[in-house]
Amino acid sequence: APKRQFTFSILSKGIFSPSDYYIKQIDKLNEIISDHEAKELKRAENERKRKAHSLISNDDILKEKVLSLYTQSLNEYNNKNYQAAIESLHNALSIDPTNTTILIRLGSSYYTYGMYDHAKFYWKKAKLQDPTNPELLSISEFLDFGTKIN
Repeated sequence: APKRQFTFSILSKGIFSPSDYYIKQIDKLNEIISDHEAKELKRAENERKRKAHSLISNDDILKEKVLSLYTQSLNEYNNKNYQAAIESLHNALSIDPTNTTILIRLGSSYYTYGMYDHAKFYWKKAKLQDPTNPELLSISEFLDFGTKIN
């Protein structure tokens, strides 16, 4: 019985209360949770940055590939190897299907190769992409003996 009285007397005098113990435990747990949340936020941010960098890198790689294929097609075109130029342009177009420059060059290659319907098709696609492109204005004068691309 004396032991209980001693414990009771300590509790009753406010020297030690069970609520203080639990408050301290809750505070420690909140600190641990905060640390874990901060680490998770940092990890998520690093993952987001890594993915963004990866996407930029992939985009740059694709642009470089398109540029390489376009340059290759120009070389083939200048060497009068129109079929190889057309193949390179189709490969570039498969990577970047909305590239107006490639569409115009593909139309020009087909035109030079004597495939006027194909030329008109790609020039029309280019015109839909960029109706004010000055290169298309000059091309349209030669298409169908001077008729404009519609």
